[in-house]
Amino acid sequence: MGIKAGSAKTIVNEVAKFKKDEIEFLFELIKNSMIPGQHLGIAMDIVNKLKSQYQLLNRKGAVVKTTKSTNDVVKENIEKVQQEIKEQDGELFIKE
Repeated sequence: MGIKAGSAKTIVNEVAKFKKDEIEFLFELIKNSMIPGQHLGIAMDIVNKLKSQYQLLNRKGAVVKTTKSTNDVVKENIEKVQQEIKEQDGELFIKE
């Protein structure tokens, strides 16, 4: 038996909040539509985002502690990467 304590999950790109029935409608709409092959990647991204929002609706006890814009998250990730890169004698080194 294990106990999971103090876990937190970062949620990014949750711009549009849909209700449960709206998400189910969009799933049906996508399932019954003819999507050209060149747009399958976009369709899969949309389905994955809807799926994550649908799962969040079913969670109880999920609390939003902080909200950040996508630009802030990208800037933080860039800063982390820049801290890992070192320049020495005109060559770039990355910490592992």
